[in-house]
Amino acid sequence: MGIGEKSAFVTEGTHPVCRELCLELAKRGYSVGFVYSSEDGDALELESRIKSLGEGSVRRRIREFSEEELSAAVVETAEAFGGIDALFFFMPESPEVSGGMLLDLDGGDWDSAMDRGAKGFFLVCKFALPYLICREGSRIVAIDPSGSCSQESGMLEGVSKIALHAALEHISRELSNYGISVEYRVISGESSARGIV
Repeated sequence: MGIGEKSAFVTEGTHPVCRELCLELAKRGYSVGFVYSSEDGDALELESRIKSLGEGSVRRRIREFSEEELSAAVVETAEAFGGIDALFFFMPESPEVSGGMLLDLDGGDWDSAMDRGAKGFFLVCKFALPYLICREGSRIVAIDPSGSCSQESGMLEGVSKIALHAALEHISRELSNYGISVEYRVISGESSARGIV
């Protein structure tokens, strides 16, 4: 297994956008660690493709965006590659329940949306920070696949995006003291991973 000059950690690695991102990172000389919640077949194929480009790859299936799972995945990636230079957090659209109206939702729906949204972003940043500090040009990129929340968005998606924006603003201010850039990227339609890297 080759190890690139730089390393990246990507959430939702088997999502089509993130899959393209992982491959683009590998083409640019990054070793790539990624987490996924889909079936193992897609992840194994992605890992094989990254390695075929001559770079290292670490994959970890997670069932929830829990502190334990995210911490273990970040640490495994950092230890395999000697640190982390870039963190890419993909915010998937929140699953809506019957349109996402207030009366259709329960606490579990809310918790799941927050875990994969602002709370997940906070946790991944927290666990990656010790490995990003003192790495020249280190960065965190929050990737939003659907842009701003409109009035047509469901409640979970709208609240998740507002919370993510607030977290981004605060984390960006704090991490600028460490020389870590924090970016927010909206992708839609034909957007390419090349523009994210």
